[in-house]
Amino acid sequence: MKPPCSPAGAWAALLSLANYVIANAMDKDGRRHIASGLAAESLVDRALLERTAGRGLALLPELWLIAVGGSVFDAGAAPLAALAEASAELSQQHALALSCGGGVRERHTLMIGLDLGLPVGGLAAVAGAASEQNALMLWALLAGRNGVRLPQNDLELLPALLALGRLPVLTSFPPYEYWEFPPERNGLPPHGCDCGALLLAETLGCRLLLLKDVDGLYTADPRRDPQARKLPRLSAAELSDPAFADGPLEPLFGRILARCCRVREVRLLGGLEPGPLRQRLTGGAPGTLLEAGHA
Repeated sequence: MKPPCSPAGAWAALLSLANYVIANAMDKDGRRHIASGLAAESLVDRALLERTAGRGLALLPELWLIAVGGSVFDAGAAPLAALAEASAELSQQHALALSCGGGVRERHTLMIGLDLGLPVGGLAAVAGAASEQNALMLWALLAGRNGVRLPQNDLELLPALLALGRLPVLTSFPPYEYWEFPPERNGLPPHGCDCGALLLAETLGCRLLLLKDVDGLYTADPRRDPQARKLPRLSAAELSDPAFADGPLEPLFGRILARCCRVREVRLLGGLEPGPLRQRLTGGAPGTLLEAGHA
């Protein structure tokens, strides 16, 4: 498997940055100065923000980030064991990383915190523990293969682990903690594991798959409405429609996807058996395609 990021490429990028700094250093009044278009500007200036708009660098464009929803963990041992087996096998041909959600234990933690009257920042600080538990359980299933647990604070090691042919196991809950955004309509953290996986994929510039206990997005809940139709694709704007507010994705997911520069699309797949994941990694198009909706 070709490493998604080579050490030589990293050194070349550092040398290029050093050369830029040296080339822009000016000797004035015996001091060294570095020319910068941001030095004397306000970082909220509208014209400045327009000048700095851009897609940026895709760090790991060949990576498949597979966000395993908490509902997959809640389904029990059999689906999780099958997913671990398939992921270990597929990682021999593809650069994969697994990112784990929290599920019912996360919701139980949030419920206790709400009963205690914790503010949203306090809730966010404790809710991520369920994702950590799930990541450790999935790592345990992969420990005899090529799995390795990668904490959020060590994310910079991700390219090196991929280059060594390892299968990193991450957590999806974003580390906003006490700095969590105020919610709009309730007391729950608006950034959960769906949003966390999307934000991570946007930073890495990689491809994102969401594994849930449903095989896509429907016009209604298929477990309650037998007439519900599975939707093959949706734009981020359509995803933000109130009609999907009770769906399997967090309400902020569509709004964040609409702003993404490097993540152009996300696919939501059924995760209770490994068939859809295998199908997608071999060129198939199962589930529902979620598109950012801009060029």
